[in-house]
Amino acid sequence: MTTRPELSSLATLCAQAEFAKWQGVLAFRDEQIAALDRGDHSSMYRRMGVNAVALKIAQTLRISEQQVWRIIEQGNRLREHLPTVWAAFGDGVIDAQKASVLAVAVDRLDDPINKARLDAVVVDYATTHTPSELRRWTDKLIDRLEPLTIDAAEAERAKRHVRIDTGHHGMSYLGVYLSSLAGQAVMTRLGKAAAELPDDGRTLEQKKADLVASWLTNADGTDCDIHAEVAIIIEAAALAGVTDTPAHTTTGDAPIPPAWIFGLNPDTTIWTRLITDPAGHVLDVTHLGYQPPAALREAAQWRDMTCRIQGCSSPATSCDLDHHTPFDTGGPTSGANLRSLCRRHHGIKGHGLLPPDAYSPPEVHLVQLPSPDITLEYIKAA
Repeated sequence: MTTRPELSSLATLCAQAEFAKWQGVLAFRDEQIAALDRGDHSSMYRRMGVNAVALKIAQTLRISEQQVWRIIEQGNRLREHLPTVWAAFGDGVIDAQKASVLAVAVDRLDDPINKARLDAVVVDYATTHTPSELRRWTDKLIDRLEPLTIDAAEAERAKRHVRIDTGHHGMSYLGVYLSSLAGQAVMTRLGKAAAELPDDGRTLEQKKADLVASWLTNADGTDCDIHAEVAIIIEAAALAGVTDTPAHTTTGDAPIPPAWIFGLNPDTTIWTRLITDPAGHVLDVTHLGYQPPAALREAAQWRDMTCRIQGCSSPATSCDLDHHTPFDTGGPTSGANLRSLCRRHHGIKGHGLLPPDAYSPPEVHLVQLPSPDITLEYIKAA
């Protein structure tokens, strides 16, 4: 019978093998480039020689040249800027997927001091969380260390576009690159509209696809006001205009400049504000019944963002609210005792099959830099 420690050992061995592959690629390329540089070659010849080295590696490993360049670029980035992470990769503490997440993250930082800060704190978190959780955590940390500027956000928003890619069997993929604020509004409205359609044999996802096609082919496209419900997290100081700290949607998307929130149409936007400190004290309001009132339910969902089981990305809005200490044994219906669990994990927990270490802290409180007493303001725009 395979035990959990044995599975952990297998994961370590796999990660060490991945590191050996990355290190081998870097070493082979370094040696080949050094040999190329010893010759008296033109810049064009050298450039072609560098490309030829990548091709050799790709053909030897039976992977694409694009994969080779990714290993080279990300491996060099980790070696240079995140030596602690690189060492942890070598020890098998983190795997190639997490190493890749961190290589992308450090590339977003400009200040060497902040790169060193990331290197100093991230390994402990990376070892106990999934790549998607690590990505969200590093996003929040980077937003604290080097806050988004409105100029950078506007420059990225200028790239918004629509793309359609032909698929198979007469189908196509429609892609839209737009602000996270608009994106969450679209998905929330789409989900609600699809859920209200009658049961006619279509799945929820099929109904969403049909609604998108209907809306885009029957509307005139001139009204751009957001009418869907959007939940946003923003520091109180940013809301007051004292700082430019970015806001986030509760799905953990990319940062949003406060100015974009202020620009929501007041005629179609209703604001509800719940102010809390990072410990979530505003949620510690006890309700005497088993079912939490609507305000407490929404606040807990905004706090958690996702199912509280490590590695589960089910949105909190579709989760059950579970009593940490069971209600029938005296557990209160309070923010401190409630946590979001998706239906599948709630069922596992109900049968006593969830170990105590399966839970994660609330997403919104994972990163407390630069100050542990920053006040967060939860805003619901509808």
